[in-house]
Amino acid sequence: MAGSPFTTALLSAWTLSTVAVGYPNGPWYQTPLGPDVVRDPTRYPGAIEKTVDYVVVGGGASGLTVAARLSEDPSVTVAIVEAGSFYQEVSNASVVPGYAADYLTGHIPPELDWGFNTEPQAGADGRVKHYTNAKTLGGNSAFNLMAYMTTSVGAMQKWAEEVDDDSWTYANVTRYFQKSLNFTGIDPHKRRANSTPELNPADVGYGGPLDVTYPNYAQPFSSWVKKAFDQVGMRPVGGFMSGELFGSSWVLDTINHTDGQRASSAKTFLEPILHRRENLFLYNRTLAERVLFDADRTATGVQASRGKTVFNLTATKEVVLTAGGLMTPQLLQVSGVGNAALLQELRIPVVLDAPQVGQQMEDHISFGVAHRVDVETNSALKYAGPRQHAVEEFNEAQAGILSSPGPDFGGFADIPSELRNFSASTHADLAGLPKDWPEGFFISFPVDVGFPQDGYNYAMIVCTLMTPMSRGHISIRSPSMHDRPVIDPRWLTSTSDVEIAVAAVRRIRQYLQMPVLERNVLVGGEVAPGPEVQTFAEIHDYLKKNFNSMSHPACTCRMGKKGDPDAVVDPKGRVFGVKNLRIADASVFRFLPPGLPLGVVYMVAEKIADDIKHDQKHGAGEEGLRTEF
Repeated sequence: MAGSPFTTALLSAWTLSTVAVGYPNGPWYQTPLGPDVVRDPTRYPGAIEKTVDYVVVGGGASGLTVAARLSEDPSVTVAIVEAGSFYQEVSNASVVPGYAADYLTGHIPPELDWGFNTEPQAGADGRVKHYTNAKTLGGNSAFNLMAYMTTSVGAMQKWAEEVDDDSWTYANVTRYFQKSLNFTGIDPHKRRANSTPELNPADVGYGGPLDVTYPNYAQPFSSWVKKAFDQVGMRPVGGFMSGELFGSSWVLDTINHTDGQRASSAKTFLEPILHRRENLFLYNRTLAERVLFDADRTATGVQASRGKTVFNLTATKEVVLTAGGLMTPQLLQVSGVGNAALLQELRIPVVLDAPQVGQQMEDHISFGVAHRVDVETNSALKYAGPRQHAVEEFNEAQAGILSSPGPDFGGFADIPSELRNFSASTHADLAGLPKDWPEGFFISFPVDVGFPQDGYNYAMIVCTLMTPMSRGHISIRSPSMHDRPVIDPRWLTSTSDVEIAVAAVRRIRQYLQMPVLERNVLVGGEVAPGPEVQTFAEIHDYLKKNFNSMSHPACTCRMGKKGDPDAVVDPKGRVFGVKNLRIADASVFRFLPPGLPLGVVYMVAEKIADDIKHDQKHGAGEEGLRTEF
């Protein structure tokens, strides 16, 4: 069914079909790492060959965590290879929480994004979709919506059982979740009393590099959504930080409580130590071309390029890949670790025939139902008066609407029985998940994703599908890292995903029909999908045109136990079949666990960094030396 003019506008923004440049006028910050630091040749070696103990490829959330932890030992030398640089050199918009949603609507400077597109997607009516992938220090932690949470106890039990390693149970990884964190409570003078979060102080960490807190501003729409969730019996839980997800909570964010700015991995793990550690070397604006191997399949370093200069970085101990769910499998394949038939077709010397590299890709998708509302939302930032007031509030007190990324309250839930008209295959898929694994994350979304500029405020309730069964893959089209990888997520190609997503749209409508919202907040009828969209086929058609990827690519270098034909790495992140090569990013996820994955990314990086230290001190053993699949 054809959509309304509003739906068409929403589609063009929500699906990120193009990358546009431009930001609203907002606050500016002089960052501690400015142009003078970038020119310092002692901290930024440029295109200089060097021998270090560890080469870390990728300066995102996982890479900077690993590099920071390994370089804690002053006798250990570490080089970070990152194709991007400091995002503050291009724009300050990323540091302001209230501008985070701009990246959902395509306002990503091309200097900070890889410009990747997918293959035509059957689940999106054959369309090619842009796939956001940050090209900057901090990686996607520099542009995401900042939500931080853990996952469920049952999910990590399933992970531990499938990789045959109890060190991955929730009880055993809790210390790695907490190790990164520096939690600060709310400022009661800036945040309204009716939006006080409930959180067990024992569930968070203190004194770590990564700042987490609650924003100084609670969205008014979210306060009403909380009441609606209360009306349907969704019980409060403590911040999604205890291993229990079912229920509702205000959401923690990676925000520095003192200055109100985004706490990316670049700001928290890298900037405070870069000048203090003489054993840490940053190769920014440098592309990793391939991993270098000797005749014994031992990784010896990385070939890199800066501009037209190609040079080698030698690793005497290990190469650690942290380029993310898209580019880590790409780098492995161009380096000769992948499907031998494809590598031979592209004339890449085969180091190891590993056809599972790049397979089993999982991702989260989201979609929502929109209304006009009688409270202020981020829609107001379209207009000069409210925007100027918001800028002044943030600059003067780190308060007001710009201090919040927007989606600040949500709930994890299953689809209720009256909407569970699922096929046998969907029931079978869900039966394979732990009982504490929710089907959807329903979140208040009072941010602008293409709403009309008509003087009104708009908001959505959005669902992120927590049980993705569609499986995609990452491949290569050439031997060069300069060419875009083949990205085929195959979103919404699983019957389960389609049936649960359609039911989730209906569940969102039930939430929005709760009396507390209908009587106090909503104005007029539903504007997207619109009241004319009712049948299964009509909702499915709306989803195909309007779903959004959350840019959570995972599982493309899947972790597993010895003998698992789908596994690329062992439980310590060591790549099977080669030596001295490890992976420590979301590509090694056994599966994409419930919850939003940023916390799990940091946890995996912390744990594998600890494993690297332990292995170097006590010996690596033989887990990673498997030679056949």
